[in-house]
Amino acid sequence: MKINISKKQYEIIIKALETSSFIFGPMSDFVDEKYKKDVDDIDKMEEYLLQFAKEFDFEKNLCESDPGSLHLNEDYYDKILDDLNLYDDQQLFEGLTHELGKRDFYNNYSKEEVLELLEKNGDYLGAPIYEFEKKYVDEINENGYSRFFIDKSFPSSKENDEKILNAK
Repeated sequence: MKINISKKQYEIIIKALETSSFIFGPMSDFVDEKYKKDVDDIDKMEEYLLQFAKEFDFEKNLCESDPGSLHLNEDYYDKILDDLNLYDDQQLFEGLTHELGKRDFYNNYSKEEVLELLEKNGDYLGAPIYEFEKKYVDEINENGYSRFFIDKSFPSSKENDEKILNAK
């Protein structure tokens, strides 16, 4: 089978493979070994496709670490890392504001009130929770993370975790 792709499509595939490798690599190291095969398959696919770099005017983005072993050069690799760092920053922001907002939401409402809100909103709590997330969104947008601290005198959230799990 032969697939015809443009130079731009080739570059998109290479970027997607490299990005996927960055995601699955740590997952295989820290989450579950089952992702190791995915990383190996992604790396093999990238190595295979890099052999055709010249046909797609992409060789300027490569270097040879060992004879016959092609890899992305440092400049191109750094561009992908910059994008991944921005993605990581956004994921941290989204995840943290959501989890803190959700915590505050469940601290503010009883189980019965949460059930009423679920019924009222068609099992969707996004809008009511966002009202609690917003203060963290605003704080991070204005001050970054510099004013976030852990207050060990504050009670544990185990009760809240149970409320969240048992809300439905």
